[in-house]
Amino acid sequence: MRQIQLSPRTESTIATAPPFVPMARRRLVAVDGLPVSDPAPDVMTVAVESGYFHTLGVSLVLGDPFSEMHGTPGHEAAIVNRRFANVYLGARNPIGRRLELQPPVPQRTPTVPVTIVGVSPDVRQGQRDALPMVYLPFRAEAPAGVTLIVRGSGGPARVMSAAREAAYAIDPDLEFGAVRTLDELRDLSRLASTLVASHFAAIGGV
Repeated sequence: MRQIQLSPRTESTIATAPPFVPMARRRLVAVDGLPVSDPAPDVMTVAVESGYFHTLGVSLVLGDPFSEMHGTPGHEAAIVNRRFANVYLGARNPIGRRLELQPPVPQRTPTVPVTIVGVSPDVRQGQRDALPMVYLPFRAEAPAGVTLIVRGSGGPARVMSAAREAAYAIDPDLEFGAVRTLDELRDLSRLASTLVASHFAAIGGV
């Protein structure tokens, strides 16, 4: 995939979903070759580009971000968040430990172990805080659509205008969806949680 080139003061990355937006869950089959539990627990996964955490302004707690090689055959890797490490990896150093996740199409694709190369802080993905998260290299996944995440100066409108121009220079037929700031996504996730809570309260009252 060709990189979207922006101004020196603007950074961009891609992911299957931005923070505050929930993703589909996958089964955590094994850790270090041993089953985690029966039934296997679900964890949330997001495929991200190598510069994902840098663009968000997030520093890893342990280890290193993905390199350009991660996600290619022989370089299967994952970054887990601190919550995942606490729940499933115990007190041992997570770096170098191997996970097995249920593939996106279980009947067609074999399980491929991935090696943990980093641990991230708990970045909220969805309505709840600190869900166990596994980040996978974007090269290892083939999603139908992605989210372009851009950080820059000059306000959201100016940044997204520059991003659209750069993307259209690569492919004029690219389709953009809704444009949101991270603050807006955070507020929307809180609103959704509030609506669900009010519905349950109404049902309980009836």
